[in-house]
Amino acid sequence: MTSVRDRRVDEVAEAIGSRRLIWFGIRGEDGRMLEALPQFAASYSITAPLVASGLDESLALENLSKHRVELDTYDIDFDHDPTVDEFRQHLLAAMSQPSVVVSYRPSEFISMLGFATRHICWNPGMFKDRQRAFEHKPWVETEIESVGVRTLGWEYLPRERRLRLALKPTGDGLVLRPNRTSGGVGISLVQTRDEAEHAWKDDQSQLMGVAKYLADAVPLNVNGCVFRDGSVRLHPASVQLIGIPSLTSHPFGYCGNDFSALRHLAAGQMEALDQMARQVGGWLASQGYIGAFGADFLVDASGLYFAEVNARMQGSTRMAADLAARTGHLDLLLEHVAAVIGLRPSEDLSLSYWADALPPSAQVIHHNLSETPVPAVSNRDLDLPRGDRATLLAGPGVVVEPGAVSYVVEVRRAVTSTGFNLLDQ
Repeated sequence: MTSVRDRRVDEVAEAIGSRRLIWFGIRGEDGRMLEALPQFAASYSITAPLVASGLDESLALENLSKHRVELDTYDIDFDHDPTVDEFRQHLLAAMSQPSVVVSYRPSEFISMLGFATRHICWNPGMFKDRQRAFEHKPWVETEIESVGVRTLGWEYLPRERRLRLALKPTGDGLVLRPNRTSGGVGISLVQTRDEAEHAWKDDQSQLMGVAKYLADAVPLNVNGCVFRDGSVRLHPASVQLIGIPSLTSHPFGYCGNDFSALRHLAAGQMEALDQMARQVGGWLASQGYIGAFGADFLVDASGLYFAEVNARMQGSTRMAADLAARTGHLDLLLEHVAAVIGLRPSEDLSLSYWADALPPSAQVIHHNLSETPVPAVSNRDLDLPRGDRATLLAGPGVVVEPGAVSYVVEVRRAVTSTGFNLLDQ
C-alpha cells in the first residue's frame, strides 16, 4: 500500500524533474531523508559529512580544515580561511549543472552562489537578508505578543540602562539574553548586579532581553513548516535538554531532545502547545516566511509560554524527520522541499498524534567541555549500552574545537523528566 510519504516523494520528484538535488547544511547528516528522492546527488556541509551511497560528492568543510567548529557561534559568511574558498569551488561546480539546492538555513554564502548560477541552478529557499529579520528576537517576540501569544514578557534594555535591573538577592534571578543568539549561547541567569555586569561585558551586546527565571519550567521544542498559501503543518515535538553540565558548558546550552518525555504533558497542555505553535507558524506566514521552522516554549504550573522562534531547521530536525519517516508519514526535510518549490500542503497531524505514533526516542548531544581543541573520538572510544548508537562523530584527523559537538548518542527510551536532568540509565 502506498503511504502518504511515498506519494509526496513522487510529487516532489516530479517537480524537480531532471535537475540534480544538492543539500547544503551545517551537518551533512541532517539531509539524510533526501535519499528518498532519486535526484539527490550531492551533499555539502560545515560538519558531519553525509555517508550515503549514490552521491556524486559528499564533502564537509571540517574535512578540509581539519577543525570541527562550534556551530552556535560559527558563521561561514565571516570565515575567510583558504579552506572556505576550496569548499566554495566544490559547491560552485555542483551548482553549475542543472540542479536545485536545498539548505538548512539561508546564508549569504549560498545566496551569492545561487545568484551566480541562477540560469542553471534553482535556489528556492529564502534570501538571507530577508530571513535574517526573523533572527532578531526583540522584533519577533514583540510581534508574536501582539497577535495574542503568551510570551515571557521580555523587557529590552540597552547597555546604558542595565543598572535598572530589579534584582532581588532572595529571588530566582533574571535571565539575560542577547538580541541574536543560537543554541542558548550567551544566555545567562543572574542574581546580582555584578553577575549582570559580567554577562553584559561577555556579550558586548547593545541590547539585552530580560525576563524572570521560571525555575520549574520544562523546555519544549516543536518542528513545523509554512507553505506558500499560509498553511502551517506541525511535525514531532520534544522536551529539550538544556544546560546539562556533563553535556555543555553553556548554562542554557542546547544539548538534545527527548521525544518520549512529551507524553507526560497533560492533555490540555498538549492541545495548548499545538495551538500556540500554529499561531507562531501563522505569524511567520503573514510575514512572508516559507519553509521549515522551529519554536521553543516553556511550560510550568501556570501554563505555557512562547520562548523563541527558529526561522530555519533545528538540531532536533534530523531525528524528528527520521522518526516521522519510519511511520510512513511526511518528514520535515521532504515537506521543506515541497514548501519552498511551491507544492501545496498535505496531511495535517496534531502534536498529540505525533507523540502517540512515534517510538520512544531521544538524542543526547555531547560537546567538547575542554577549553582547548581535542581529537575526534571514534566508536571504539565509546562504551555505549546495547541498542544505543553514536552519530555525528568527527572524522580521523579532525580536532573538535571548544564547545563544538563531539558526538550524539541516539537511544530508544526516555532520558529526562525536566529537560535539565538525565535519568539514571
